[in-house]
Amino acid sequence: MTLLLRTQSVQLQQESPEQMPTPTTTPTPTAGQNTSSTPVPNKQNLPQRCQYLQENQELLHLKCHGRYPLVAYTKFRDTFMKQDDKMALYMTTDKATIMVALKESELHDCKSIQVLQANEFYCFDEEGGKQEIKLESAAIYCFPFHIQVTDDLMHECMIERTGTVDEDLERETVSTKRGIIHYAFRTGAALRAASSSSSLMLFLLLLLLLCCGSDQN
Repeated sequence: MTLLLRTQSVQLQQESPEQMPTPTTTPTPTAGQNTSSTPVPNKQNLPQRCQYLQENQELLHLKCHGRYPLVAYTKFRDTFMKQDDKMALYMTTDKATIMVALKESELHDCKSIQVLQANEFYCFDEEGGKQEIKLESAAIYCFPFHIQVTDDLMHECMIERTGTVDEDLERETVSTKRGIIHYAFRTGAALRAASSSSSLMLFLLLLLLLCCGSDQN
């Protein structure tokens, strides 16, 4: 147990401030400001560990959407979330990467998404139509390993949607190699909460304990 905690401490220390950014906010135009052009996405707005999504133009496809379950609220103690907040889960075509989009946003209406920045996405509908979405403020965290939280959220989401579990989808979920957690925020209060480094580090430590502990069992 001492070795496990020491290893997890090293992992947290390796996550530099550039890799764990504060939420990105879309600026509000001032009077007389030219808003006709759209800023080119800046990869520095993404954590280093998330930049592969932009560089590879990864598409993530909607697998399930529902509400944040009580079991996850109790287990993970994510201070950014409340029970019954909306969520959606997406997976890449190769099933290697899974992303959970937490808190209600326009992303939940997309059949597929492509990450441009933490708060900017291309949204694809069922007919293949594409539009760009800019969220008011957002935060994204990418983990180069499998995470337990997406397993639990997918399981609960399937039960909420259909009352049953799709065994193939559950098997694909637990076999993913990379996990992504995305938050959409709409108010200044939520943005300030997301900027709390102490809350974030406690949550990430708990996440590492759960995912790495389960891998060793």
